[in-house]
Amino acid sequence: MKSYDITIIGAGIAGAGMAEFFSNKGYKCIVLEQFSHPACGTSSKSSKLIHGGLRYLENFEFALVKESLKERAYLVKYLPQIVQLKSFYLPLYTHSKRKPWMVFLGLSIYTLFSWEKFSSVPKNEWHRLDIETKDLLKVYKYKDGVTDDKPLTTHVLEQCACSLMFDARVEKIEDFKTHCIVSYEKDGMTQQVTSKVVINAAGPWVNEVLNSCTQKPDTLSIDLVLGSHILVDTKVDRIYYIEARDKRAIFVRPYHDGTLIGTTEVHFNSSLQHIDVPPSDILYLIDNFNHYFKTKITLENVINSFAGLRVLPEDDKSAFKKSREVKIWNDPVNAPNVYSIYGGKLTSFRATARKVYKKIKSKL
Repeated sequence: MKSYDITIIGAGIAGAGMAEFFSNKGYKCIVLEQFSHPACGTSSKSSKLIHGGLRYLENFEFALVKESLKERAYLVKYLPQIVQLKSFYLPLYTHSKRKPWMVFLGLSIYTLFSWEKFSSVPKNEWHRLDIETKDLLKVYKYKDGVTDDKPLTTHVLEQCACSLMFDARVEKIEDFKTHCIVSYEKDGMTQQVTSKVVINAAGPWVNEVLNSCTQKPDTLSIDLVLGSHILVDTKVDRIYYIEARDKRAIFVRPYHDGTLIGTTEVHFNSSLQHIDVPPSDILYLIDNFNHYFKTKITLENVINSFAGLRVLPEDDKSAFKKSREVKIWNDPVNAPNVYSIYGGKLTSFRATARKVYKKIKSKL
């Protein structure tokens, strides 16, 4: 049985960030991933943005926004081939919930945290935009980051001096207080590794992994929220941040040979083996695009669709208002060496790794 300092479960962006961080500190790590490639779950099905989360300011999550903008600046500087700053256009209409003064205030705070200035687009330039101008009050222009999530996750993993095990499904975790033994199935055989600490970065499967612990540690109650996207063959020239009819945020951006539109937020209660895009989500995104843009689209314009699952705290709030703060969970009685990652953002995967390190460094 091979021995490691840390066993990381999940090769999405959170697991990749952990592997990079801990292997760079000299710890011996192994990553166990149930799929055949990294980022096969939610980490390849996001809106593909590295952003501070302008709308999180509405929920007074200032620390999260500040942290995310700091991480964005690092990624833009050190991974310019994968993460770039681009101009985002935010139109406001007479029917918009968020008034121009509110958005001006939010963008001002964004600027204080990022030192990237914003501006308003002059009215005599509105005709150059892809959007309808009837009832248009204001268009703000600000900077945020774009990426491609799967190549980003793959790149981060490639920087790691750690063992990677794909098609490895965790069957059992035994916590013996001084160390853990993780049993996993690969190629039809059960194999085992031992380590001082286990980091459960399994994303939507986080509680499934915890339930494989022999001592049955407590788990956090979560809501799984489906975020759907569509890729259409119609092209837009710019990146837009629009307010949907139900007052949510939707991003519309050029992507490869078309336009990427997303995302939705629908509670998910189906099997994790079948994370599909509901037809209603596709119609929702088409409807909101047609409401704002000069060019109209139909189902025939949709050339691809995909959906990922967000792990959010279970509460009475709508999915749009739930916190995006990461939670690091540990049951010190039943599984003292198993730490589980709940939620988090693509943008802040490095910050999450640092937070985990503070929790587990005494055990290493």
